[in-house]
Amino acid sequence: MWCRGSERGNPYAHHLSGLHPIVDLNAMELLELEDSYAGGTDPRVQGEYLPELLPVRLREVAPLRVSQPDGVGFTLDGTLLSWQNWQLRLGFNYREGLVLHQVAFRDGGRLRPVAHRLSFAEMVVPWARIED
Repeated sequence: MWCRGSERGNPYAHHLSGLHPIVDLNAMELLELEDSYAGGTDPRVQGEYLPELLPVRLREVAPLRVSQPDGVGFTLDGTLLSWQNWQLRLGFNYREGLVLHQVAFRDGGRLRPVAHRLSFAEMVVPWARIED
């Protein structure tokens, strides 16, 4: 369970320790709420993403402009992406995010398989800021 700091705040930024709801998912009703909080102080974690909700001002960066005056260097036909000698299918799912399928490299006239399926399921972002 989590506590949202404000109406527009990140709903997963502040974990509520020690509360465990027991829910009947067929009836969609709360059967019991276990409270095993042992006291003490939970670490204060900054988990907001919207600039107006952050306690510090973000740094200013110049805009990034990507220009390809001769057109793009890749083709996309549905989920099939071809770029230089590479060919792969793009996919996405709710648990893993980006998934690459049928990754292959064209070597001469032969399409050589490199990977059947690649995903980024275990990506971790370790820079949460702890406040005093």
